[in-house]
This record gives sequence, structure tokens and C-alpha cells, in this order.
Amino acid sequence: MEPKVSHKIVKLGACPRCRAPGAEYEYTIQGPVDESRETVEISVRVKCSLCGYMDEKKILFPVKALYLIELLLVPELRPIVEKLYLLYKIRLAEAAQSGEDARSDDVEA
Repeated sequence: MEPKVSHKIVKLGACPRCRAPGAEYEYTIQGPVDESRETVEISVRVKCSLCGYMDEKKILFPVKALYLIELLLVPELRPIVEKLYLLYKIRLAEAAQSGEDARSDDVEA
């Protein structure tokens, strides 16, 4: 079984439709979502209890790119990004040991 990382942050903010405070923003990061451990899924869901507005967006994001912009993220997500990047590096090491085509375009931290 492949190790997975999942983290959810819930914050309150203004509703995009009615502009009332108290809309719930739920941010989720989970991954890796592919066998090569190179991609994570980031989603945001907005739900307003006053006007009933609800929206959800998802994006697949490369782990290496997320690691490069780690300092721009909220502090709660930094340990999660570190875990995802570590899983990615483990996959690269496993590929190198088994003779698979390991990627050489690695991030220098």
C-alpha cells in the first residue's frame, strides 16, 4: 500500500456571492495521487450558510513545483508539503535502486 498524505484546513471568509462574512472555506491537499508520486491534488470548497452558495475547485499540482513555492504557503501547509516531497524523493531513490528511469531534474533545496 502506497503512503498517502492528506490535510484539511477550514477558515471563515466573505462569501463570493452575497459578501456576507461567515462563509466556510475548506482547503484540502492530498497526495500523492499518481504512482510516480509526482502529483498532488489541491482543492478548495466554499459554502455559505446564508445564501446557499457552494463551489468547489480542484487542481493537480506537481510536488516539485509546490515544494519550490512552499514559503509562500500558509504555515500549516509547510509540514504537509515536506512530507509529500519526501515521498517523492523516496520514489526517486527506489527507481534508482531498481534501475528504472529516475528523473534527474531534481530540486536543489
